[in-house]
Amino acid sequence: LIDSGDVPIAEAAVHPMAHVLDQCVGCIDTGIDSGIFSLSPGDKILLCTDGLYRAISDIKIAEILSSTNSVSGSVEQLIDSSTQSKALDDTTAVVAHLEDLSTQ
Repeated sequence: LIDSGDVPIAEAAVHPMAHVLDQCVGCIDTGIDSGIFSLSPGDKILLCTDGLYRAISDIKIAEILSSTNSVSGSVEQLIDSSTQSKALDDTTAVVAHLEDLSTQ
């Protein structure tokens, strides 16, 4: 709905259809979003459920990822922040940290 312009980003979180899945693993009638991303040593990738991204802001997520060196520490802080924010759904987070292997 955001991509089509039917719902502004600022209203998306409170839209009556915000809870409806339009893509999921195992869904037959949906396409898969894919793309190519440029990554550099030190970059982190976060895969998470809406229990996380609806509970804490993108800014808070970025702060946690940038201030924590260990992957497990990042995940722990993300889950703790989600829990403290009283997430309305289960929270799952996976963090990958790209290391510079050329110096090893």
